[in-house]
Amino acid sequence: MIGNSCEHPDEIGNPKETWIELHSSADLDRVADVLFPKLAECRCPADDQTAIRTALEETIRHAFRYGAGNDPHGIVRLNLYVSDKYFIATIKDVGREFRRRAVPGITAHENPPYETGLFQVRRTMTWVRFNGIDNSVTMCKSWVGAKS
Repeated sequence: MIGNSCEHPDEIGNPKETWIELHSSADLDRVADVLFPKLAECRCPADDQTAIRTALEETIRHAFRYGAGNDPHGIVRLNLYVSDKYFIATIKDVGREFRRRAVPGITAHENPPYETGLFQVRRTMTWVRFNGIDNSVTMCKSWVGAKS
């Protein structure tokens, strides 16, 4: 479920990846039961674990709301990598694109003084990237030698 072999972000997209299917935002709890002990084992600081949890919750919630259109039968796919230096997650909805530019709070000036949603994800993660059709986001949190 959680790979350890991703030493370079370019390896994302490897067809051997294991995708976890989520059927609701609540499914994150079953992922967290496996993910967070692994992060602790890899010496990820507690503050970074909190940032990762928040980023996953926000991104998955947005994928269900905007990508899956709140469809109760919608599916969001999640792929995770953990190493002793960083965490990488890709969240992909299988519906229409969620139009990130239409989502409030993506940039600081759009929704001050609120730091919610995808703006918070960008602020707390080392980097965040969207694919060209906006149905997938990949994010990284580095806890050794992180660069902004």
